[in-house]
Amino acid sequence: MLILLKKKIQFWILIMTVKSSSMKKRKLTVSIILSMMKAKKNGIALMKAETRMVNILPTVSLHPIP
Repeated sequence: MLILLKKKIQFWILIMTVKSSSMKKRKLTVSIILSMMKAKKNGIALMKAETRMVNILPTVSLHPIP
C-alpha cells in the first residue's frame, strides 16, 4: 500500500515539475516535495498530503501564477 502510494506521489511530483515553468510554480513544487518527505514517516500524513496535492493540481493548471 505504502509503496503504491510512493509511486503515485512520484508521478504527481513529475507532473508538478513538468507544469512548473515559472519560478513561483517551481517553489510550490519544492515545498510540496518537502512536505512529502516530512510526511513519509507517517502513512496517514502521506495520504493527506496526496489528497492536498490532488486539490492543488487543478488550481495550479487553471490559474497560472504570473
